[in-house]
Amino acid sequence: MMEECAKRRHLLLISYYFAPQNLIAAVRTTKIAKYFVRSGWNVTIITADKCRLGNQRDSTLVCDEMKYMKIIRVKDSNNIIPHLLQRSSFIDEIFRNQGTVEWYWEAKRVLKSHLIKEKFDLVISSYAPMYTHLLAAYAKKMQPSICWIADFRDAYINNITKRNKSNVSSKVCFIMQNYIVRKADRITTVSDGLRKELMRQNRYIKNKMLTITNGYDEEDRRIINDDTNNNSIFTIAYTGTIYHRHSDPSMLFQALKELISEGKIESTKVRFDYCGKDTKGINFLAKHYGIESIMNYYGVVNRKKSMEIQSSSQLLLALAWNKKDSTGILTGKIFEYMLIQKPVISITVGDRPRGELSKLIRRSNLGIACEEKNYKDDLQKLKSFISKNYNEFYEKGEIAFFPDNNILKRYEYAEITSRFIKLYEECFKHKY
Repeated sequence: MMEECAKRRHLLLISYYFAPQNLIAAVRTTKIAKYFVRSGWNVTIITADKCRLGNQRDSTLVCDEMKYMKIIRVKDSNNIIPHLLQRSSFIDEIFRNQGTVEWYWEAKRVLKSHLIKEKFDLVISSYAPMYTHLLAAYAKKMQPSICWIADFRDAYINNITKRNKSNVSSKVCFIMQNYIVRKADRITTVSDGLRKELMRQNRYIKNKMLTITNGYDEEDRRIINDDTNNNSIFTIAYTGTIYHRHSDPSMLFQALKELISEGKIESTKVRFDYCGKDTKGINFLAKHYGIESIMNYYGVVNRKKSMEIQSSSQLLLALAWNKKDSTGILTGKIFEYMLIQKPVISITVGDRPRGELSKLIRRSNLGIACEEKNYKDDLQKLKSFISKNYNEFYEKGEIAFFPDNNILKRYEYAEITSRFIKLYEECFKHKY
């Protein structure tokens, strides 16, 4: 047994977010770690004990494989130096107000002690915040033979420059990002649009970039209670965040308003379920379209409840945007919907057509993809789609749904993790 353990590869995963944090950012890293363990790797996690975005816990993310991981939950340092640095608005701005200098300071100290004692084969760092990549760069410096994959769940430069037009701030951000992408052996992004944007900003890194999207875990079906039944009322559900000036369900609300006005659906036989923290904003929008009577608000719920609401609905709503300065948006919610196996309505706002979410919906036959760029035609298609499924539900008691499961299987986290392992193997062969 000792010899077998000694032969195992060793992964160091650096992520500010990890189970049981009740955040979408924790799902990707937790699932990847789970399937690395399943693949026979030793796994060490460096994460935050408490994060700035909240500390609600989600027990559904906890898995048996975590018993076999070394999970190091780092608390913020009480050293006066990082505390003073954290008070700098400049520091807070270039790190997107995520993570803290105090956490990075302590995490680096903890990481150093483990790098002295242990040998790692692969380090995966997950942005945001940028502190995780800086820690991975430090690990690479201390153990040059280690393969480093810098994983971007979001765009760093674009998010900073939108918030702060300062030339100094922008230059610092570009220098930091260039340092990361030069030092990393491989760079992964969660969408093709994000990959292309990083390539535009750093043209010389094309050969070491790859898209590895988010995904779903087939085993999460066990989270949903077996006695969860479909609603007796035709229900459309949205469970997630509404991003101000980005995601907008207005096209759906307009379609529902017109269908009710035209007598094609009855207001007493249709419902819109919303789970999220922007109840006030959604309620204001519903009143604007005169459909407030069909609205049902759950507020913020845990992942288990969210998935049960999805499972008991007939249609699921996904929101995204596709704009000149922000493309390649693939909301993590769409992969959760793949697991639920219910038809999806996607609405993409922005001045650019053929968004990445729309392409995925159409390619995999997941439902209907609507875009603001083609508003007039897509509104009519959406009305027909809703009306067809509404009638089918009340005539047959269910809705026919035939997605391309061969495509969907590519997004299972077991498959996604195998791509990370393949990247490591390619990196290892290149070095030796």
